Amino acid sequence: MLRKKEVYTTITPIPGFIPRQLAIDILHSHSEVITLNPLVLEHKPIKAPRDAAADEYYSTWYEITERVQFIPGIGKMGSGKISFNGCFHDMPWGLQTHTYAPMNIDIRIKYRIDGNQPGVEPPHQPEIGMAGLGVPVDGLYLREDIEIRCNVTMTSFVRTQLKAASKEMVSRIIKKAELLDAGVLQAMIEDGKLKTINPADRTSTGISGARSPTFPPQRPNG
Repeated sequence: MLRKKEVYTTITPIPGFIPRQLAIDILHSHSEVITLNPLVLEHKPIKAPRDAAADEYYSTWYEITERVQFIPGIGKMGSGKISFNGCFHDMPWGLQTHTYAPMNIDIRIKYRIDGNQPGVEPPHQPEIGMAGLGVPVDGLYLREDIEIRCNVTMTSFVRTQLKAASKEMVSRIIKKAELLDAGVLQAMIEDGKLKTINPADRTSTGISGARSPTFPPQRPNG
């Protein structure tokens, strides 16, 4: 069957009081990123598949189960579950993911914290051709470089599902960072990964771990 490759980039500005490192730490917390996707039902870490690409073998792998709406407009009756493997690779600037969805759907995403932190870093020189995507003149932003490879008849469906999930995920990452910055959520480090708990949530107890460094508000001077 004819396969199609689709590549696009999305830009989402990040509020100026959120430190760069906090945004990167959230991207490096894979469970945080995975569960922020509203389509995800569950996930679990797995060993790298035997046929994994050489440059992905030593990445962190997960089995992810998502809800998919196969027939729009009829709710759960038209939905189902799909499970697939994905690898996550931390980078100093953010995160790379590669997911192998059913029906031979291949999705690669680079999440990059780009731009400059106002009042802390000098203005960032944007790449040529990025102005039309809404790159802010001053400030940090989340850049997502997305590549989809799938059957040509599935391209529109996959992109629609992915864009909806991506938009919600970005807004919730920013909200979590704002709550952490405001002290509403407590950031903790467990097994080298950032985890967060809500002090008002009594559904789980006995959580232990060292607290992450405090991130004071860093608003622009003046």
